[in-house]
Amino acid sequence: MRIGEVLGLIWGNVDLNKRKIHVVQAITNNGNIKETKNGRKRIISIDAITASHLSKWKAFQEAFLKEITIEQSDTTPVCCTDTGTWYSIKNYERWWDEFRMKAGFPSLVFHELRHTQATQLIANGVDYKTVQERLGHASASTTMDLYAHALPEKDEEAATLVG
Repeated sequence: MRIGEVLGLIWGNVDLNKRKIHVVQAITNNGNIKETKNGRKRIISIDAITASHLSKWKAFQEAFLKEITIEQSDTTPVCCTDTGTWYSIKNYERWWDEFRMKAGFPSLVFHELRHTQATQLIANGVDYKTVQERLGHASASTTMDLYAHALPEKDEEAATLVG
């Protein structure tokens, strides 16, 4: 997900039982909620471990918000401030800068996590159409243009297959 999509995610768009995230909106740099980048709504499947982490986070967040008399609901942002409001991209990026430095990745840009996931999925045989849908690209050709060059070993596999 893009950073605006992550910060624009509400609990009503997270189905922990079916392990699906419905990506339907994003937060802008000025704090407004808008459609996703190209207006494409999508559903992303998540694994059991991620669903478990989100479930624990949801319970923690609910208890925390309850202490300050705020009721968690389907419209509560998954990533919210300590007062239950939308987290701004600017504040998140400030936290991210500190986190990545401590983690030993001083030059890692948040958006590169998206690129890494796409490259790893393709390298492990996931088809471009599935990767396109997960990323929310308008077309599979966009996905191929961005990620096909990243895997030179695939050409070696193709040579072996042809041989």
